[in-house]
Amino acid sequence: MKKVIVFGLVAVLLLGVFAGCVGRQSDLPTIKIGYRGHDAYLPLFVGMDKGLFEKNGFQVEPIKFESTNQLMEAMLAGRIDASLGGVNTILLYTLDNKSPGNFKIFSLVNETKEQPVSALVTKSDAAYLSVQDLQGKKIGTHQGSSIKLLYNVIADQNKLTAQLMQMDQNMILPSLTAGQLDAGILLEPYVTIGLQKKAIKVLEPAVFDKYLMTETPLEASVVSSKWLKEQPELFVALKEATDEAIDIINNNPKSTLVSLSKYTPIDSATAELLPISHYFKAEEIKPEELKKFGQKLLEIGELKKEVDINQWFIK
Repeated sequence: MKKVIVFGLVAVLLLGVFAGCVGRQSDLPTIKIGYRGHDAYLPLFVGMDKGLFEKNGFQVEPIKFESTNQLMEAMLAGRIDASLGGVNTILLYTLDNKSPGNFKIFSLVNETKEQPVSALVTKSDAAYLSVQDLQGKKIGTHQGSSIKLLYNVIADQNKLTAQLMQMDQNMILPSLTAGQLDAGILLEPYVTIGLQKKAIKVLEPAVFDKYLMTETPLEASVVSSKWLKEQPELFVALKEATDEAIDIINNNPKSTLVSLSKYTPIDSATAELLPISHYFKAEEIKPEELKKFGQKLLEIGELKKEVDINQWFIK
């Protein structure tokens, strides 16, 4: 009888401890983080997997979007507070061109030849050997204004007349293999997935780097200016957690692959083959490179006026 009473007391105590832990976690302030289900948002996935957000005194509510345009619309409308790692800078330039001052950035990823994010691809058994072979063909991309801009630059530089077909990113590989598309502009992880399945071959890798700017400053962590003003101390905690995640990614990229396969549709075998990008913290970003990219967008007509990227940084 005494044993039963003792076990009962232990169970009650353990239940109390568990309830206390749950209660304490639910009492943490919540930051709403927008993301898309691919590897560019790795700082978010590592942060969740390693418990870095709770360690820094807050919890996150991850909210998934199908396009970066939708994600930034939600941020500007106040439905999310920030996004970690993967917001493309071309969209940031065009948004700031129309209505400046609505966001700040606090990390950056470049596309390089060594760490490609994109590729122009065709079906693995297609006879096409160069971009010029795609004259009059159907080229698929995911939805969004930035990828359309890239296609236009590729077409202009190669004097290419083709039919651009924008669709759900999950449909590009099946459409290629079914012969409904002749080529596609893919981002990771879809390039690696296609190569792993032997479904595609790469005509040109790192197409942002080739056609827009060498070492294109392509993807950023972004925070709403309004939320930042309202929650400056909470942002400090968010940046600290994000920087910790970036240190893990940069110092031991292979250790982050579990996080990818846990929070995205990327399986562990594909994750092993992905080129993990190097993330630059806010203090490591070179403003002159971002300015140079803005000038390029101005030259090709994507921007109507020069953007003051100095306003993108948190003083």
